[in-house]
Amino acid sequence: MANIAPLHLLNLAGLPATAQEPHLPRGNHLRVTHHPGLGLPVAPFILQRAQFDGLPDTVAPRRDVVLHDGAGRLLSLPLVLDKGQTVFATIPQGPGASCVWAMVAADPVASPVLPSPVLPRPMPVPMPRPMPRPMPRPMPRPIPRPMPSLTRPAPPVLDRDWLAGALAGVVPAAPGPVLSATMPQIRAPSPRVAAYGSAFGGDPALLVARAEAPYTLAAPGIAELRITGPGRITDIAWMAAQDLDQLRWSSIEMMHLPREHGMRYLSIKGAKGRAHDAVAAQAPMRRPLHELDTPLAPDAAPSFADHEEIDRVTTIGAPLMAYLDVLIDRSEPPLLAAETFELTDEDNNRLAGAGDESNVSVGHLARVMQAALDPGIAALMGYKAIEPGDDRLGGLAVYRVIAFFRDPADLGADQALLDELALPLVRERDLGGDTVEVIIRKLAGDLMRQKQISLTGRLDTAPRHFRLDAIAVVDRRAPPLPPAPPRLMPP
Repeated sequence: MANIAPLHLLNLAGLPATAQEPHLPRGNHLRVTHHPGLGLPVAPFILQRAQFDGLPDTVAPRRDVVLHDGAGRLLSLPLVLDKGQTVFATIPQGPGASCVWAMVAADPVASPVLPSPVLPRPMPVPMPRPMPRPMPRPMPRPIPRPMPSLTRPAPPVLDRDWLAGALAGVVPAAPGPVLSATMPQIRAPSPRVAAYGSAFGGDPALLVARAEAPYTLAAPGIAELRITGPGRITDIAWMAAQDLDQLRWSSIEMMHLPREHGMRYLSIKGAKGRAHDAVAAQAPMRRPLHELDTPLAPDAAPSFADHEEIDRVTTIGAPLMAYLDVLIDRSEPPLLAAETFELTDEDNNRLAGAGDESNVSVGHLARVMQAALDPGIAALMGYKAIEPGDDRLGGLAVYRVIAFFRDPADLGADQALLDELALPLVRERDLGGDTVEVIIRKLAGDLMRQKQISLTGRLDTAPRHFRLDAIAVVDRRAPPLPPAPPRLMPP
């Protein structure tokens, strides 16, 4: 039974770190995010990797995109874009199809440009003399260099055979132009393909972009592609998380809170030590640029030792342990657990006038979730993982995370929050605590034996629990463009 979560409930995102990335350890970095109204998970996240030993009969690339220009006029493939011209490919959205991977077959279109010829040095001409002299030798004509070869392979057809080969790593995702090695290499301008999703306010948000082939883009909830020329576009396809969910899966990691078991959490033995190991495995290799006194190129930043990251994360994360205790073991509903602070100025004077409130309430769960935005804290809390490896890790990888949560109605959620969560969309609901443990042992039993992981504790059997899944694609052959630098607002 498919348990792919709606986008507003659970997401999994992946980022490849290759040899060209000077700060991140090499491998595929995976990050989990979920709606804060779900509370904390009741058990470790199970991270799985798809095994490409055959493509299920029902899995094939989707092509139901609506292609149009900026004026809304419908277009069809193939098409050629001039420089700066942009077309839009809208991908259908719905509860049964959430796009996590899009592919565009595109290549540059440019007229061959003749290189400027190099003129040979002319032979010297004798000065005229009053006596007869031989005729001057004629000036040799310029000899042009050979024109570069711009022979291109036929752009791929993004069909089921292409998908099977791409998943198995047999064929490149989308080949670009092939230039002759014996001719001058003139690189034609390439198209730019960007994927957009919906931001909190409903406006389009840039998710990922590529400026050269292969044009494969992976992110949660891709709703639109924007393709900017110059270039030739021959095919567009996409895959939904629900399609990839049909692959065969193998569990590779259990991502857990740095805490022993409790009333609302099924943990593993040695959770704290394993959490610190996860922080060390994902520690940056160079010091962050914003901590430097002088501006440096990313690959020139000083090295950053694992123990420095562990010390940094431990310092930030120490206050969070008390919040975890309250959220997991106290009788107070986790969604209502909060701490109240009085607002004062620098002289400790109340900001509000007489008889007015001068307090602010900050939820314990909000503090934990906000702290987890830091990548080191996310690794400590089990919200970030890495499948380590260098460029030999493979080109394409598909991951799935499986999460278990307690029904928010049992955590203090009001009706407005329950309506926002729309949990009736979740298929596998009302699981007992023992059922959650049985499912975990079934899905991750081999991994637990291999890494000597033991579950500890026991969940309450009375409260209701439910399962959510999310899928991410990582293509090491197509790392996304780095984000644009932030723009400071004018003072």
